[in-house]
Amino acid sequence: AQPLPVINGVTKVTATASASSKVVNVGDDCTLSFTANNCGTNNVTNVKIMIDNIVYARSGSLPAGQSATYRVNLPISGPVSFQPVICYTEPDGNEIAQKLNTISISCPSNDLAISVQASTTNPGPYEDVLFHLTLTNNGNDVIQRVQLYDCDHQPIGGPLDALYPRQVVEADLEAPIHLATNVVFYVEALESGGRVAAQSNMIKIIPSIR
Repeated sequence: AQPLPVINGVTKVTATASASSKVVNVGDDCTLSFTANNCGTNNVTNVKIMIDNIVYARSGSLPAGQSATYRVNLPISGPVSFQPVICYTEPDGNEIAQKLNTISISCPSNDLAISVQASTTNPGPYEDVLFHLTLTNNGNDVIQRVQLYDCDHQPIGGPLDALYPRQVVEADLEAPIHLATNVVFYVEALESGGRVAAQSNMIKIIPSIR
């Protein structure tokens, strides 16, 4: 038998996945981006990005200390979650497969709605802005696991178990705004047809410098 090659370096590849939008209309495309970083001292080869055992992107090699980004356009036929996997070959010939973070895509809801009002659009120094949020279920079915998100898509509090037909829920959120910014809030939930989402109206906040 041939002796195994001696590998003196370190093989370490990290990767993340993201989507161009977490809310996509049925029939539209969504761009998925995958960034791989070779943090080790060994080159790796035969790099592949796979979803459900289908190869969507590949490259011949990823040298030590370098990174690469792969982009894939996928049509969205309904709410869906992707579990991407990155595969690569180490210098000793071993093929490694690593799961990436899950990407969940929601589709706009005809029933779930969110609106926002601001106490001011021109806050003074050290003045917080009070945002008044209104969630509404305009449909005839119960909407479950209602989760509110800020403009960076970070969750705000825990999920609301249910939003009943024609129910309206109001909430206030106070936040410091130090730079001019467009504020938008999102809400995601579960309907009978799967995961849905809604986006609020946009409010432009311009802090004063007085």
